[in-house]
Amino acid sequence: MTKSSLNKLPLKSLFRLDTTSCLPASQPEQAFLHHSIPAWDESGGPVVELGNTIGSNKFLISHACVLVSKLNPRKSRVSVVRDLHGEFPRCASTEFMVYVPIHEDADIGFYSWYMKSECFQSELEKVATGTTNSHVRVTPKETLNWKIAHPPLPEQRRIAEILDTIDEVIQKTEALISKLKAMKQGLLHDLLTRGLDKNGKLRDPKAHPEQFKDSPLGRIPKEWGINPLEKLAEVDRGKFTHRPRNDPRFYGGAYPFVQTGDIAKAEGDILKKYSQTLNNSGSAVSREFPKNTIAITIAANIADTAILGQPMYFPDSIVGAIVRPPNNVRYIELCIRRAKQILNAHAPQSAQKNINLEDLRPLLIPTSTSEEQNRIGDMYDAYSNRVQSEEQYREKLKLQKKGLMHDLLTGKVRVKV
Repeated sequence: MTKSSLNKLPLKSLFRLDTTSCLPASQPEQAFLHHSIPAWDESGGPVVELGNTIGSNKFLISHACVLVSKLNPRKSRVSVVRDLHGEFPRCASTEFMVYVPIHEDADIGFYSWYMKSECFQSELEKVATGTTNSHVRVTPKETLNWKIAHPPLPEQRRIAEILDTIDEVIQKTEALISKLKAMKQGLLHDLLTRGLDKNGKLRDPKAHPEQFKDSPLGRIPKEWGINPLEKLAEVDRGKFTHRPRNDPRFYGGAYPFVQTGDIAKAEGDILKKYSQTLNNSGSAVSREFPKNTIAITIAANIADTAILGQPMYFPDSIVGAIVRPPNNVRYIELCIRRAKQILNAHAPQSAQKNINLEDLRPLLIPTSTSEEQNRIGDMYDAYSNRVQSEEQYREKLKLQKKGLMHDLLTGKVRVKV
């Protein structure tokens, strides 16, 4: 790769705006591949719809093109259409600008990336106008006079190939994350109903029904017991009290303060971040909950859980469960999380949903030996760590992609071909 500036040409010398219209409703039984704003926001692509479900005129897509949303350009919506030989005719919302290449040296793969780039999108935002901030639009013809990058065609294709490759890896990583999360959810059910034997294997209720028994929680391993949560943990809600200014426990005068939104974001994992710190001014703050406390929301979203990664403080909309040894904190947290539906049923079915300590303390928990609880907690954490590792890898790839887009699409770095 080398450094030198890119040649630039007016957009109108490379693309034209195609405004050929069609009325899908005039062909009510014909299926269309419809590029709509709602479909793009949901899936990043088109959706198959019958003509009688598509209201108003649309743009007919009859040439390879790049679609760029003119609506609210602060949210980038760019799609490339290459294959027009599919089963269904294509149409696009008139909220898209349909750029059709007219220059033999304009690769739509490269220019789809260019039109996704920060430099192009920022120009769209600058010229968008409207009566409200939520509905502003670009005037399509205005864009045709903009000067845009025009590297040699082989370089365009090589840049598109590089960016397509990293984007494909990101998509595959996202698919793997989704698969692992689904597997983790299924594992949660199996671990808390079948458990792990001394060899670390899930018990099989079909092959060995004699290893299971009926219980108020359904079929569970025969050697398991059932105990209320209050027997396994100290369960208390965040209480507010006045503290003296010179109390050394307050981290140099600040209280790490957790709110319900923090618990929801943690999704059951270790909570290390918190919404705010409350200054030690002698005013009321909640009691301190130690590291490894299970934080449980009891208002709004019922029974969201997280395990504290450090001592923290709660409002009274959060309950802390301090697990008693030798029980495993992760195992108990999983049991509480799995009971979310049961706890929701205890909440009044009104706008202000909430439960209280009298709902949580008697919550029935299937209780295995501490050794088995440790095995279950470790296996679940291993899956969680794998998901987190893949998520971190995905974020690293996204940063690499952003850097490549900036360098390659602006000519800061040139590609040798």
